[in-house]
Amino acid sequence: MNKLFALFIIIPSFSLQAQVTFEKKIGGAGYQDGSIIASTHDGGFVIAGIQNGDTLNYSDIYILRVDSMGDSLWTKHWGAPGSNDFPSAIVETSDGGFLVSTTTYSLSSQAPTYSDWWILRLDASGDTLWTKMIRKPGNDRMMCISENDDQSILCCGWWSMNGYAVGTMLKLTSTGDSLWAVHIPSTGNSYAQFCMQDQNGNYLVAGSALSGTFYGLVYEYDTSGQFLSLHTYDLPGTVEIINSVHHLPQGGYLLSAKTGTLNGYDIWLLRVTEQWDTVWTRTFNDPIYLYDTEAKFAFDAVADSGCIFGGSKFTGLSSEAVIYRVDSSGNLEWTKFFGGSSPGEDKANSILSLSDGGFIFSGQADLVTNLEAEVYLVRADGNGDVSGTTQIPAYSNNDDLIFYPNPANESINWKIPEGKNSKLRVYTTSGILVKDLTLFSDSGMLYLQEFSPGMYVLEVIKEESIYRTQLIVLRH
Repeated sequence: MNKLFALFIIIPSFSLQAQVTFEKKIGGAGYQDGSIIASTHDGGFVIAGIQNGDTLNYSDIYILRVDSMGDSLWTKHWGAPGSNDFPSAIVETSDGGFLVSTTTYSLSSQAPTYSDWWILRLDASGDTLWTKMIRKPGNDRMMCISENDDQSILCCGWWSMNGYAVGTMLKLTSTGDSLWAVHIPSTGNSYAQFCMQDQNGNYLVAGSALSGTFYGLVYEYDTSGQFLSLHTYDLPGTVEIINSVHHLPQGGYLLSAKTGTLNGYDIWLLRVTEQWDTVWTRTFNDPIYLYDTEAKFAFDAVADSGCIFGGSKFTGLSSEAVIYRVDSSGNLEWTKFFGGSSPGEDKANSILSLSDGGFIFSGQADLVTNLEAEVYLVRADGNGDVSGTTQIPAYSNNDDLIFYPNPANESINWKIPEGKNSKLRVYTTSGILVKDLTLFSDSGMLYLQEFSPGMYVLEVIKEESIYRTQLIVLRH
């Protein structure tokens, strides 16, 4: 017993008494925004956006790292004089650094008229390790980037080829050397909006292609770039564009998409099975102003297989950031508004669901002209509230709970006094539920072979008490 207890007390652990909430505006003179937000292993966040560059009419890339309370740790910026650069995605890498996908006009091979892909590889302090330019003639747009299990890199967007936009997914080594590329065929333009490695180890790329009208699509490839399958989603007479794909812990996928015409889009959500068959779709035409074909809206899946999404909605002379919560059947649960100072425009650009049940979004605050705005950062509880806190009772005696070894490889042992009928859950650090067990004894073993290496949140729910601790899974 003494040995087990010693193993337990060295585990970095925390018992949450309340959900953290805050509303912050970060920046200063000129224009800044928070286009994308991603979680970091230490419970904080990193935000990528744009700020005024060498003159007020041009933008540079702006990256801000904050702690769990939204307090700034560092800021960095990249760009060159004379034109615009902007990011589309940022992810933390396995070494604690970051990958950023950007589109650059100022550094392109045909600056400042045409654009190229530009990848930034940063360390944990935001300092540049290397950059990679993907130079092609014409206007190219980069939309997404991710790190694979083997530390190779997957990225996507579109290249200008023969007068058309051609949706493209590119695989690179961890040092930025190109391995292979695949293109989305089309009778005209095609767009790649999102890419990822799925739970089976294969690669997914999602977007849209033209065949009569634009239809939404998800392609699946193996790790060598060989085609495996194509799944299409369409509504008659309208344009459909898949923006992101989220694998659900209960099985299947949740897709975020747009549907409509080039004059404006509605939100389109799709729940599909593991075989990509449609379970339900929901269209939300409460406008959040999606007029740009390539623009994404704030979206994330939550642990119960529902989702949160949002953007901006005008009320009178000003606009407010708006967030919608949808349940696992696609039904709207609530709508919340944030900001709304008049005159001025506020917007949610990117959102994350969190392991404490709440969410955080980054966006734009107090836009009066195109030359003046701040980063808008809001962390809310599970009901979308910021003022006050939602109380979560702590487990009555944390010292009685034992988990070892931690970090773990193949399995972790647990000992929970009077643990029968308690719940044992494991979440990713972004709040996605990956394991949900009902306990039938006071001790046992949790096997980890299905878990990817990384950090997780391990949660015990016993009657009205909740206990959480970090779980670190090492590479097998």
